[in-house]
Amino acid sequence: MKREQKKLLVITLVIESLAANFGGMCMPFGSPQNMYLYSFFNMSMLHFFSTMLPFAIPGIIILIILVSFINYDNSIEDHKINNLPEPHSSTAGIHKLIIFLILFAIAIASVARLIDYRIATIIVLAITCILDIKALKKVNYILLFTFIFFLHFCW
Repeated sequence: MKREQKKLLVITLVIESLAANFGGMCMPFGSPQNMYLYSFFNMSMLHFFSTMLPFAIPGIIILIILVSFINYDNSIEDHKINNLPEPHSSTAGIHKLIIFLILFAIAIASVARLIDYRIATIIVLAITCILDIKALKKVNYILLFTFIFFLHFCW
């Protein structure tokens, strides 16, 4: 890897980390701290957004400006990718995507306290078991339970 490519890789990783943090600031489930504050102070979504967006939006704007000044074209070599399978259109994949987007909306509605979290959990788990049981086998349960216990002990 050329020196210029390494430099751009570092810049890309820094920008990606900043974008993840600024994006995470905007949502109650964006970070463990947000989940704790949102739950502990029993905030509404509107109150949470009105509190966090004034801090997140300037950062996102600055980030967009910074990204617009990066010149990726002159330093990254074109790589030919061979032996890739031909893409195929699958309506089953689109249907599954739509269903999972609906499940994501249900999860967000649960965080916003529009749907009881127990009902949302049952719906999401049941449909995920039907559509893609393999996805549940890939979950990092140790990390998940770490967050659950962390939040439980903070209350």
